[in-house]
Amino acid sequence: MKRANIYKRKNVIYLHSSSMTTAGIWMATQPFVAIDVSEDDVVKVTHIKNALEQSREYIPHPARSSNLFEPILKLAGVTSYSEFTESARSCSIELEGRRLRFIPYRNLGPRIGHEEITGRIKSVSINASAERIAATLESAFDACE
Repeated sequence: MKRANIYKRKNVIYLHSSSMTTAGIWMATQPFVAIDVSEDDVVKVTHIKNALEQSREYIPHPARSSNLFEPILKLAGVTSYSEFTESARSCSIELEGRRLRFIPYRNLGPRIGHEEITGRIKSVSINASAERIAATLESAFDACE
């Protein structure tokens, strides 16, 4: 399975790949991208597919002192995770076979983080048009709390 995480904050979409460590934990990995919400659907979907292609399994587990989310904070121009998540909607994206799954999250605040809203998962074929994939993503963002 390939995985990425995507956030919508103000008028910008932030995206990063997720990779599983040897300890079995998903963590933020490159690429880290900021995309204006007004950007063309083809551009958005190209970034999503690229992030999923970069997803890996069994990468070395990082040192505890690593701030793996720092590249996203820099892109957003904020200094803390709590400032970023205050107004962000979040989804994970999974690619298994030829199906993309957009899993919306409930924002429980910076101390607790986000939890999946499994009853609101959106799914679309990886071969669907960019417009259809982008519309499915937007539907997933609308399902976030």
